[in-house]
Amino acid sequence: MNKRLILALAICTLLFAVLVGAQQDVSLSKVKIPDYADVTATAAPANPPAGTQRWYANTTTGKMACITSAGADCNPATAGIGDVLGPATSTDGNIPQWNGTDNKTLKAGLAVASANTASAIVQRDASGNFSAGTVTANLTGDVTGNVTGNVTGTAGSATGNAATATALAANGGNCAGATFAKGVDASGVAECDTPAGGGDVVAPAANTDDIFPRWNGLNSKTLKDGTAAASANTVSTLVIRDASGNFAAGTITAALTGNASTATALAANGGNCSGGQFALGVSAAGVAECDTPVGSGDVLGPATNTADSIPQWNGPNSKTLKDGLVAASANTASALVQRDGSGNFSAGTVTAALTGNSSTATALAADPANCAAGTFPLGIEAAGTAEGCTALPTTIAGTANQVTASASTGAVTLSLAAAQLIRVCEIVVGDPGADSPALADDNDTVAVCGNKYGVTLTITAVECRAVTGAPTVTPIITGSGATSILTGALTCGTGSFTSGTLNGTPVQGANSSIDGNITTAGGTAKQIVIRITRTL
Repeated sequence: MNKRLILALAICTLLFAVLVGAQQDVSLSKVKIPDYADVTATAAPANPPAGTQRWYANTTTGKMACITSAGADCNPATAGIGDVLGPATSTDGNIPQWNGTDNKTLKAGLAVASANTASAIVQRDASGNFSAGTVTANLTGDVTGNVTGNVTGTAGSATGNAATATALAANGGNCAGATFAKGVDASGVAECDTPAGGGDVVAPAANTDDIFPRWNGLNSKTLKDGTAAASANTVSTLVIRDASGNFAAGTITAALTGNASTATALAANGGNCSGGQFALGVSAAGVAECDTPVGSGDVLGPATNTADSIPQWNGPNSKTLKDGLVAASANTASALVQRDGSGNFSAGTVTAALTGNSSTATALAADPANCAAGTFPLGIEAAGTAEGCTALPTTIAGTANQVTASASTGAVTLSLAAAQLIRVCEIVVGDPGADSPALADDNDTVAVCGNKYGVTLTITAVECRAVTGAPTVTPIITGSGATSILTGALTCGTGSFTSGTLNGTPVQGANSSIDGNITTAGGTAKQIVIRITRTL
């Protein structure tokens, strides 16, 4: 039976009960339902006995009302009269769900929450926010929490940890020279250390950057500096391919596989044409591709001929040829002269008036006159005779015992005092004045102490002095590494100079300069003087 019809019959039965027994409790088991009934409105009556309901016309609302023995509303008109059946029990605030059996029955449903609650429907809090464990989506705006996947774009900012990222927010700091990275910190800055070495192979006293070390030949435990590598055709270097995989060389001696863009000769002598034939061309293997001349002229050739010979008229008439002569660039008897690939040829004796210079001559036409003993010529005249003979000096003006000349050989000896070979350069950084600021680590002085002497200078000493504090410095050859002069940073003396430890025998090439780098300023030093001693 239809649920609406059942409810309507129940209401009509109750109305009839009121009519026939106004304030009495009526059983609904057997009641005859009249066509209509008049009901007098009244105030809410007392609650009926347990297990019963009491209906009345409410004077306030003007509608039928129903109360239980507990005083609860039992009017189906206010308790719901739809065709969807609710669950037996429900939880306050839950969102109901269909139970899946039909489209008329609900189950208790799911809870809602703004917090990260398992299996709950997401409800924004009073600020419009909510929390979650993992959100898989294309996000626009700011993200707070952990993100799994790639984060790209320019929308807002992300706070928390990303499983992957296409780039860091900024370029992290790198390790200094002669150190290596053990890893990176959370900001992407390299965490560095200096190699201490712990193997059983002994390194060389000094090494060159990017050089490949080699065994020194004494044993299997000692290395020497080694050999550089280059993709260019550089003598005595190892071959390393460039970014395109190519390298250059002078001469490669090997069995090559592939095509060469040019070649000075074929791998083997190709086959020639037979006698009386001529070459139309050569095959890919260098073999002559031949044909036989048929001839249709009025000149009679010889009975036989020699390949590459140049024919001659046989003399009796202008219609007959003989074999002729060969041609050669070498000095070959009775051969015609033919220039070689460079335009040259050889001969025994050429009798002619020559115009131009000869690269060599075995002798002059005659023995020319020489200068007298103890003199030297200023030049040679066209006939080969010495001219401008001048007496050889035995002394040269200047400081005594510094420049001498040999009267017999003319050799000049230059000997300078050791002190005159010294070239000292001082690099002054900062101002010792009372109002001057303390030096900072980056107050370096670059490209000073230039070598303009045209020769290589040998660095023999490096000293440093500070007015106050104990800063450290690392002077280097401009453009070179941190150990191009010293083995490590030099601590400046306070009020006096202290010396650093040279890295082998450092040199300063012609036209090069030196950088006066501050390693640690220390926070108190106002002036540093770096003194570098060099010798010619």
